[in-house]
Amino acid sequence: MERILVVRQKGKVVGFCIYGGYEGVPERFGPFGVALDQHGKKLGKILLNLCLQQIKAESLHGAWFLWIGEKTSAG
Repeated sequence: MERILVVRQKGKVVGFCIYGGYEGVPERFGPFGVALDQHGKKLGKILLNLCLQQIKAESLHGAWFLWIGEKTSAG
C-alpha cells in the first residue's frame, strides 16, 4: 500500500500510480493513470516525479515500465 500514490479532487480519484506492484519487482513503474478530464494539467508529470522520488528514497536503482501509447498525451 505504501507504493500506491492517489490524487483526489473533491473526494473523487483523478489520478494514481503504483510501483513495485508487478511480480514483486520494486523498480517496475505502473500501472499509472489520470482521468481524461485531467489530461493536459501536468498531473501525470507530478505523479511520476513523486513516484520517482519514492523509488529513490528506497535506494532502488532505477524505474521501468512495459509500454505506453505513442499517440497518448503521456507518450
